[in-house]
Amino acid sequence: VFPALGTRRGGYPRHGDGCHRGFDIPIRAAALLQSRLCGNWVETVLPLYAHDSGLLSPAGVGMLFAYASGLTGILQVLVARRSEAWSAQRLTATAGSAFVLGLGVLLTFSSQIALVVAINLCAFARMLTGPLVAATVEALAPPTRRTSYLAALSMATDLKDSLGPS
Repeated sequence: VFPALGTRRGGYPRHGDGCHRGFDIPIRAAALLQSRLCGNWVETVLPLYAHDSGLLSPAGVGMLFAYASGLTGILQVLVARRSEAWSAQRLTATAGSAFVLGLGVLLTFSSQIALVVAINLCAFARMLTGPLVAATVEALAPPTRRTSYLAALSMATDLKDSLGPS
């Protein structure tokens, strides 16, 4: 994903950061699409893990995801303010580390506490990358095609949510 992201401080690329040179756009768009399609492994693995280990019922898994949504709703602005001066690489590396750590917790421990820790790490990663992805897509898009690019991002997110758990 790093090639798709600008290096300007503040984490968000700006127009003129080399976004519109030849092959850069397809490479950056493919990296962003890949990150959006593969970025939900904790959410995909967690219900299967909870069911197979007998830790949570389907309703319990739903409550866990509702908790993660509430956590994101409450802390998104705070996390965005704290991380606004970070570079895009730092934001992405931190979010990726949180995802990997979440999966590591699920692989290492078999308890309800591990489920909560994994979902907290996943929510934190989403808080870091959510605003960055939309801003990156907007910066990569030519001015006359921004709406199409943002629609493609939305479609990739919908595909991820539809195809990931299946």
